[in-house]
Amino acid sequence: MRLIRCFSHVRQGFITHTQILKALSIFLISLSFYAHQADAYQLELEIFESKGGKISSVENNFGCMEHCKIQTFSKRIISLLALADDGYRFDGWEGACDNSLGPLCTLKLNENGKVSAKFVKSEQATPPVQAILLLHDINEKHTVWNEFVKQRFNNRCPVVYGGFVLDKDSFDTSNRTACYRIAFGYYGLIRDSLVDKDYLANSRPHYSKTHLGFEIRAAVLGLLNRHPNLNLTLIGNGHAAIPALSYLQTTTEDRKNINGLLSLSSEGRITDKNIFSAMRADSEFKEFPLVRIAAHPAQSRKINAALDTLVNAKWPLN
Repeated sequence: MRLIRCFSHVRQGFITHTQILKALSIFLISLSFYAHQADAYQLELEIFESKGGKISSVENNFGCMEHCKIQTFSKRIISLLALADDGYRFDGWEGACDNSLGPLCTLKLNENGKVSAKFVKSEQATPPVQAILLLHDINEKHTVWNEFVKQRFNNRCPVVYGGFVLDKDSFDTSNRTACYRIAFGYYGLIRDSLVDKDYLANSRPHYSKTHLGFEIRAAVLGLLNRHPNLNLTLIGNGHAAIPALSYLQTTTEDRKNINGLLSLSSEGRITDKNIFSAMRADSEFKEFPLVRIAAHPAQSRKINAALDTLVNAKWPLN
């Protein structure tokens, strides 16, 4: 009976049930806040000798010109890009990113850390280089381009992974056009190894929409590090057009080196067609070369003809 009276007093206004729940909620939120605070770490960013470029955050384009500090939490991964100034090229990472070979570094901190990027002056003026970057469909591998590479580039077309070019250049001898092909999957591998499974499951949709575009940008930067005076055309098979268009809609400086986008699509596929239509309605892209054709990667003649239309280049049709 006393217990019943006690609850009756609560209902009568000494402490309402709603107030108890509110107080408990505030307490739990406070615990969560301080728990996250305990997992916070600092990452120190530094440009070697304070010259030659900057370190940029992939997600928000935050740029560090000399020396900066950023804060992050233990469950969050950070992606950084080394961006060279005109007349310089990226020469490597030190510190927490020293295992990264290309201009893209992705890490998760378990303690306070430091990252340094080194840039060196380009030795001489570089001639213009015309190149293509082949993008495979999301559910394929870069080997889907093997037949095209065999026909046009004598079986040689270096792979770019995580912004790092894995082999020497290969040119089409008839028109001196260089060939590269991206291998998607850098972020998938990094995230699977660095991020807790429950956190990964919650963030996968975001990854599929945006991070492939980051991989394309990293590939472009890796090629620019090799050829600063680069004229690059993107060729995407199937749904690869979606992250390519995502990258092209950014305002990054490196985007100016892209000549155009050729999308190979199966008959009846409307996803990338709708995106193309939306981009053409955007005033910024009305003059940008975008071509969509019904073809697959082995159809060299169709691709060559479309490229000739796209960039007005001398692509042999035989």
